[in-house]
Amino acid sequence: MASVPRSGRPRMAEYGVPIDDVEGTLPWQWASERLVACRNFWVITVSRREARPHAMPVWGVWLEQSQTFWFGCAFSSAKHRNLLANHNLTVAASDTVEVVTLEGRATLVAEGPERALPIATYGEKYAEPDKRKGLQEFTEANATWQVVPERGFQSSTGGRVRGSSNEVDLVSAAPTVLGA
Repeated sequence: MASVPRSGRPRMAEYGVPIDDVEGTLPWQWASERLVACRNFWVITVSRREARPHAMPVWGVWLEQSQTFWFGCAFSSAKHRNLLANHNLTVAASDTVEVVTLEGRATLVAEGPERALPIATYGEKYAEPDKRKGLQEFTEANATWQVVPERGFQSSTGGRVRGSSNEVDLVSAAPTVLGA
């Protein structure tokens, strides 16, 4: 398992978030648990020609062992074309109360044994046992992207107006890039 990222605070003094006080920040495990449990994510890429943001919902899996996010898409999709030209992206869990957002780089993993675990995990997460094989075959036939986060943001209001918000340096966790 990758090392635990370093926590810090985002620059949000206007919202009452202290910059230099890390006491009360959410532990990285809090974010990791939410990434594993999240069903729907947003992937934000940048278009090649106009440099316009492109946000699309996706299904995906967070692998705690490698501290990486995996998702698939059609080879003809805009997000796939965008990522071929610019590997930087943002991934956001769909929850807007218990927020987890990752910024990082994506690597296309076209083939090889490193695809097996994320594709199997994807099938277990999104399909009933009798439908898993079909979903896994569909996933294998499409583009598979591994996202190595470099920075993350996590926040929870916990039903309060002011909650806990922090930024984590994921580069210090040094996850393994597969298929590079």
